[in-house]
Amino acid sequence: MATQSQMLDDDPYFEIRKPTKEERTEIKRIFSKIDANGDQKMSKHEIKRAVRYIGFNPTDADMNELMTPADVDNDGYVGYREFEKILMRAISRVEYEKQNIMNSFKMFDKNGDGYITAKELKAILSAAGGDCVDEEVNELMLEADVNKDGKISYEEFATMFCEK
Repeated sequence: MATQSQMLDDDPYFEIRKPTKEERTEIKRIFSKIDANGDQKMSKHEIKRAVRYIGFNPTDADMNELMTPADVDNDGYVGYREFEKILMRAISRVEYEKQNIMNSFKMFDKNGDGYITAKELKAILSAAGGDCVDEEVNELMLEADVNKDGKISYEEFATMFCEK
């Protein structure tokens, strides 16, 4: 079974972008902060801390997929340039996944008001696969509508989407 990272590699729309000047400055700061012993190289454990710092919670499989191509001499460590590539891959992946969630949200949010109502949810579910009963829609609304305002916000949708 392909991992999520391998699926992204096969996705023609996924690109690892180059860092901006500001990002490069921040990556250097992170590298210096996490490279506590100052040896100018990072272990897999240190890199895992760094990618968590930027909001990506990698599994061991994710770490192997991030680390393996960068650790060219296979000693378990990478220098700054490789570290930058690893972080930019992780940042690009998070951005890409957020964009996919937003695109999915917009499919449901037919009127573009920033919320999904029970009516919009029922319409898209019915169009996608036939009969959709009110009970199913109500269950989904109860699960996703955390603040119980009768509609699903982007944040609620993203939380529900990421938990599945």
